[in-house]
Amino acid sequence: MNLLSELEQSLDLDERLRYSPRTQVQDWLKRVEELKNEFNLFQAGVEKKMNNTSFGCLRCLDFKLGNNLASLMLKANKFIGEREAFDSTIYRLEPVEHIPGPSVVGQWTASKNLEGIMKLLRDDRVKRIGVWGMGGVGKTTLISNLNNKLESPGDRLFGIVIWVVVSQHGSLKTIQSRIAERLEMQIGIGESDERIVSRLCSRLRERCFLIILDDVWDAIDLDKVGIPRLEGLTGSKVILTSRSLEVCNEMETDHNFEVCCLRDNEAWDLFSEKVGEEVANDDEIKPHAEKVVKECHGLPLAITIVGASMSKKRRVSQWQDALGYLQRSMPLNPKVEDKVFKPLKLSYDFLESTEDEPLKSCFLFLCLFPEDYEVPLQRLVQYWLAEGLLDERKNYEELHNRCDTIVEKLKAFCLLECGIIDPSHVRMHDVVRDVGIWIATHEYKSIVRAGECDLTEISPEVLENCSNRGVKRVSFVGNDIETLPSCEVQCPETSTLLLLDNLHLREMPSSFLLGFPTLRILDLSESKIKSLPQSLANLAQLRTLVLKRCYQLTELPPFEALGRLQVLDCSYSGLTKLPQGFEKLTNLRQLDISCTHKLQRIPTGKISNLCSLEYLNVMGNATGCGMSRESENSIIDFEELLCLQELMALCIDIAGIPRATAVHVNWLKSINFFAVHVSPDGRKTDIPANVNSKEVHFCGLHFAGDESVAWLLANTFSCSIIECKGVELMLSALVRNNAPFSDLKHLTMSSCHISVIKTLPSRRPKFDLLPNLEALYFYKLTGMGSVSDLSHFLGLRFTKLRRLDVVYCNQLECLLAVDDIEGEENNCVEKLEQINIKHCFRLRQVFKNTSSSCCKPFPNLRSLELETLPELVQICNANVCSPWESLTLLDVRGCNRLRKLPVGIQSARPRRTLLIRGVNGWWNDLEWDRPESKLCLSSHFTPLG
Repeated sequence: MNLLSELEQSLDLDERLRYSPRTQVQDWLKRVEELKNEFNLFQAGVEKKMNNTSFGCLRCLDFKLGNNLASLMLKANKFIGEREAFDSTIYRLEPVEHIPGPSVVGQWTASKNLEGIMKLLRDDRVKRIGVWGMGGVGKTTLISNLNNKLESPGDRLFGIVIWVVVSQHGSLKTIQSRIAERLEMQIGIGESDERIVSRLCSRLRERCFLIILDDVWDAIDLDKVGIPRLEGLTGSKVILTSRSLEVCNEMETDHNFEVCCLRDNEAWDLFSEKVGEEVANDDEIKPHAEKVVKECHGLPLAITIVGASMSKKRRVSQWQDALGYLQRSMPLNPKVEDKVFKPLKLSYDFLESTEDEPLKSCFLFLCLFPEDYEVPLQRLVQYWLAEGLLDERKNYEELHNRCDTIVEKLKAFCLLECGIIDPSHVRMHDVVRDVGIWIATHEYKSIVRAGECDLTEISPEVLENCSNRGVKRVSFVGNDIETLPSCEVQCPETSTLLLLDNLHLREMPSSFLLGFPTLRILDLSESKIKSLPQSLANLAQLRTLVLKRCYQLTELPPFEALGRLQVLDCSYSGLTKLPQGFEKLTNLRQLDISCTHKLQRIPTGKISNLCSLEYLNVMGNATGCGMSRESENSIIDFEELLCLQELMALCIDIAGIPRATAVHVNWLKSINFFAVHVSPDGRKTDIPANVNSKEVHFCGLHFAGDESVAWLLANTFSCSIIECKGVELMLSALVRNNAPFSDLKHLTMSSCHISVIKTLPSRRPKFDLLPNLEALYFYKLTGMGSVSDLSHFLGLRFTKLRRLDVVYCNQLECLLAVDDIEGEENNCVEKLEQINIKHCFRLRQVFKNTSSSCCKPFPNLRSLELETLPELVQICNANVCSPWESLTLLDVRGCNRLRKLPVGIQSARPRRTLLIRGVNGWWNDLEWDRPESKLCLSSHFTPLG
């Protein structure tokens, strides 16, 4: 019953971390416990009967016992199958999601506030905590630091921490969706409010939780969200941030923290950090700089933004001019405090816009989105290209590089931030957005009505301003708009119309579009619109049309008149066929028709005529790409793609393993970025595509060894082999190919069986098949006793390997035989920095050296994480003499047979950076060569739980 003890051990740890096992796991444990009792009774009965049975009756007794034992074994095997189906011992979620943002380390006031809130989190009498203060004073920064502090083992007070950005127009649905997403729950379409509340409440009760509600403008009824009553729970809490103390009081907070502006010395320190010590301490500039800081009134957001904008100002006259600007009165925006408006406007005015980098216009474009909205860079490229903010003479890669440059410059001025949900996206601080909207409304003629949940229709009066004021950009993003004006409006100069994220919008009147003759951008994403009117043909200037996630959109009007269209995104729509005249879009540069599951086979010539196409995504449809014109079941013929001479980025599914010619090989080499999924039928897989990489994924294939896969891997950066059979045959073919894959840096193998034959040194490949491999991931592999077996088979030297993950590889007995690779040229594992080994139930040793000489591998290993390895008895044997000088983390969980740390770790000189994590019981049971070693390392040990 090792399986039972193993699972119970894992559950003990998780309960100490305030997780709760799922109901089916608890039920499974009870049934296994009953089986264990049955087995003990059976064993006792056997011993008793053996002692009392004569020799003549033994054969009869053997038969009966055999039947009973067989019955018990059948039950045990059934339980083992159920256990593997759980995929892990409990419903495990990451306790804390890291929130990117500035640190408050070194800021005395913020650090004291952080310390005070941490103290309240440890007080069971305090259930609700309010953090309030004016906009831009640092509430979110403080709480994001609190969130990230709860990641560290010594401060893990909660089973799960859930961060929810509420915003000014946030709704209960938004809050519920974020909580459900964090809990990995699905909210069904049409699910009743009562049902959602009940399910959320039930799931949250399973663990000790902290819910952080950031940027609350109005009191929220936690009962209606589905957050359980805190009074009946131990340890669980809610923190909210708000600009209003009244809101905190209405939500019945037990304790309120006011975040105040910085004291003078703290304000100067922060400003010096942002502007640079060299500038701040210049004898001539410093007096003016001090006055500039004083005009920021201790507001961190203003200090940060002004400091960033002044960081390159070296002349006294520039500082005098900035000071005069701040001291003059400015027009007030009712939503924005006067203290913050002037500093932010100053930063905007300091943006140096050029024809190649129109920073001001790009900044104002981002103000068109709702508060806390996160915009992907790919979409920004499409918008900015259409608006003429990016040079259309640049190709796909150059456009993305230019967009990155602009975004980074806006970040450097602290006018943009990384996304919280997705750090690769960008967002605006809500106060910065408020100032931006004021500027956009007055200087760039924009109408912004975004993120207003109660806005259900657009009145003609609102759009009349477009004609009267020459409005350029109109945004109604993220509202509940149901209808558009049926009368003809006049917006003759409007170039951008954003109507995305209006989930109830079902129809676009034909007359509506007639009022936008110069429209360049039309975005109707995430709406329930079923068709577009014939008047779409009047938009002769249209450059970007986005219809993403318009699930009910089944057809489009003729496209012949849209000859200037450059970007078309119909992904996740209900389209069944491409529109009439589609093949005439000779200026189309980006086309995304991924995950349009109803899309029928694209007729020959529709795609190949798009002579300007640079980006194509046809991934995730009902059928994949066929390799011949006879492939009637394919969405498109591969031969069509060969005609696209300008293509630079491609995402496709391929049905079956393609046999390629020299033409295919050379063509793929010309593609800068690609994601290719190869499966038996070319159907959608669940593997996300990275459009900015070069990756190939083989899924569910049965290799015979004669397939031509080398051409796909020749220029590939990342490769995954998932749920495939005959993998060793495919690998053998690659070795016989006698050519290394020098571009491949990441390799993932999952849910495969690998019958690797141990290779004699004389028979190993003379070259390294993957000479630049940096990351290696093995998950649920069978047949592999050691990673070294596979490395010998493929001739891998691991000269560039930085990360190695091995999870659920149940036949793995040793990770690496270092004596085989140590003697190779250039110490094969010198780059290795991170090793994670989890749930490998036969692993006895991590590193093995069978030679008599001492070796010193992995000099740069920084992190070694070992979890649920019940047979592990040692990390390495004595003649692995690594000094472990670079090790900063040793994390050991569920490795109860590991009784000794390597000599190199025991004798290591004290290093402040080393952290050893594990349960107290494991640490106390460790054996030491010298008692002083434990004393020396005790300060580096942090107990789990």
